[in-house]
Amino acid sequence: MMPWPAAAKNAVKTGKKKAVAAWYKNVRALLNKNDRPSIARGCRVAAVPTKALRKHTRATINLMRRMVGVKTIKLKPLFNKRAQQAALITTLNGLNHDPDKSALCWTKMGKTGAGNSNLSLGSVGAGAVTGYMDDSSNVQGANVGHRSWLIDPFTRYMGVGQVDASGYGWGGGAIYVVNPKSATKNPNPQWLRWPTAGFFPKAMEPSGLWSFMTAQPGYDLSKAKATIKKGTKALKLATLYDSGHGGQSGIIMQVRVPRTRTYQAKAGAYSVTITGIRYRGVKQSPVTYKVKLF
Repeated sequence: MMPWPAAAKNAVKTGKKKAVAAWYKNVRALLNKNDRPSIARGCRVAAVPTKALRKHTRATINLMRRMVGVKTIKLKPLFNKRAQQAALITTLNGLNHDPDKSALCWTKMGKTGAGNSNLSLGSVGAGAVTGYMDDSSNVQGANVGHRSWLIDPFTRYMGVGQVDASGYGWGGGAIYVVNPKSATKNPNPQWLRWPTAGFFPKAMEPSGLWSFMTAQPGYDLSKAKATIKKGTKALKLATLYDSGHGGQSGIIMQVRVPRTRTYQAKAGAYSVTITGIRYRGVKQSPVTYKVKLF
């Protein structure tokens, strides 16, 4: 195999429980911020969210990126404006990545923003970011597109929008993530995993929707299979191939539970094995790693 770029210099050392615990403490602090979205009055709304909300949202995104070992991002003013207009359309019309001119408060900038953003309803700032990383409530089903865009290793800039039209303080949100100019020299770890290998907070476990992705050229995971074991017991899994989000391809590992239940992981060590990986047509050895939920 080719030598791969190392993880970003400020990547969280996931092999050390103390480091991950400190990381999660920072996540919780951001989740406790009482950030308020911009209030829409008709179609009039602040050009961008408050400085505090933008700051806390970006900080949360960067904590997630550091956890998987990719470089942190900055916010671009133009992307903030596009995201804000997308958030306004989302607040008034619902989730839609391709709103037409019949949508309330439609603008060309808002349409561009909606087509290039993660969109949400009912979550603000850090809560929206952790919701995207969890992705188990994705309206498209077993899909980790929101997660993949947030941890795209080649992304340098994003934008943040958050609008409320009701006065209740939640409304719609957008994070502008699709970037035409990629930073191809950014650190690009061989595997992008969620939960990450090593120690991982149980409270951040994504409701049984695990992912194993790569943004490295030459890999083919279309026929890959996965097993997850806790001790000697294998979890019932559906393995799904996923590509086209955030420059990545790989597999989603969805833990199967009865439809009336939501998967709730228990603390402890989980062994993950991925087989069937090909690199430039050549079958590779299985990849095995452990996730230690605490």
